[in-house]
Amino acid sequence: MSYQKNWNMQKKLFENIIQNYEILKIVSDKTSKLLKVKCKLNLEVYAIKLVPINHDFKIPHYDVEVSHTNVINCFKVFDSILYQKKYYKAYILEWSEFGDIRSLASSKFKLTNFFFSDIILGLKHLQNLGLFHGDLKPSNILAFKSDTRIVFKLADYGVKYKGIGSYITPEYAPPEYLNREVNSKYDIWCFGCILFELFTGDLPFGSRTNDNQISEILENIQNKPLPKEWMKIKEPYRYIIVRCLTKDAQNRISNYNDILDLLKRKPNLFNRIEYLFYYIKGFKNQDI
Repeated sequence: MSYQKNWNMQKKLFENIIQNYEILKIVSDKTSKLLKVKCKLNLEVYAIKLVPINHDFKIPHYDVEVSHTNVINCFKVFDSILYQKKYYKAYILEWSEFGDIRSLASSKFKLTNFFFSDIILGLKHLQNLGLFHGDLKPSNILAFKSDTRIVFKLADYGVKYKGIGSYITPEYAPPEYLNREVNSKYDIWCFGCILFELFTGDLPFGSRTNDNQISEILENIQNKPLPKEWMKIKEPYRYIIVRCLTKDAQNRISNYNDILDLLKRKPNLFNRIEYLFYYIKGFKNQDI
């Protein structure tokens, strides 16, 4: 097939897709585009995510078969379309009116166990499918309105277990990131970073928004202990953060059910002794 013929076919494909939608808003970042659209057939609002077909970018693993309350719904996948003279992979997704959790955090939203358990249940579902997120961070956790409460769903998931961990956001990268050996404990570490950030307002090992260089952030992750702010976080969240941010992946908490159980725990004498043990370990900057 000639280059020009393929170009025309891909352009026609996008035109056929988009003619069924009214574009309400276009959001662009450094790598992708997000279109807020309204379907002309059922009047429902959707998101069309366009990701450049380029090996330098992470391609999400959205799949119409991945169906779970805490994972964003994908209704259609197009492997290649032409939009504004560039080739993209396109996904038709559900639209989040609330946006990501950073948008909620700036409002009067109060952190609850529902929020934390929603994230863990979504990660657990991906793990059961032989996937893990691979780039878990606040901008990839979206909020949706349900009948009774706000529900949180994972977006932009998509690294298979045998993948290479080259696309993770540096601020949330685990110590083993430099080895490029990806596994589900990546997501556990990222979850700990998110908890720390939400409770303290800062990332545990630095941020580019605070003028830290990537090399400095990765060096801190490898060698620096948790900042002292972790000691002010209430239990059981402090304990969960310490267990998630254990630098040695072999000793890091790894079972999602264990984290769910910790979130439901009622304080008792044994729990307090266990919390104290890890508190002292962390205070002495010892790895768990």
